[in-house]
Amino acid sequence: MGSYLFRTFIFGLLIINLWEETAWGGFMQSRLMATRGLLIGSLLTAIPFFVIHIPLAFAEHWWKDTTWAQAALNLGLVALVAPFFRYLLGTQLIDSGGSILAIGLLHASFNASGQMNAVPGGWQYIPAMIILAFAVIAYRRSRGRSFTHGFAPVLVADPATPSAAGEPAM
Repeated sequence: MGSYLFRTFIFGLLIINLWEETAWGGFMQSRLMATRGLLIGSLLTAIPFFVIHIPLAFAEHWWKDTTWAQAALNLGLVALVAPFFRYLLGTQLIDSGGSILAIGLLHASFNASGQMNAVPGGWQYIPAMIILAFAVIAYRRSRGRSFTHGFAPVLVADPATPSAAGEPAM
């Protein structure tokens, strides 16, 4: 438990993910969501997010010891995860009023969950996150909130919609 908390809060959040999400969520995704909406802004952010994470395909065995099959599997998983993960982070940006700390913590928790000793194999967090993304979509729909539109006005200089919650007027 202690090593998980260290990986999540100290190493993950404070050293890596808070700063990573300051750029991705606080700058890029928030602006794309303000101009394109939650869904499209999240999907557009997922593309460079995937590209910047390509080196992770070689992280486990390093460059010379990673086979092409291992690299392809790792890249495929990152490509699969990126759109769903950016969408979840986008909804959290909206629902937290633009909290970079909240999305940094979610990112750190996601990364650390793949390394938990209690979970054999370390892959279960991927389908769980995808299921969570669909659950968030269902929840937003059940509450009358758009699953495609919205942004965090506090993060952009000139909000395009009149609603304080970043939801477009219907």
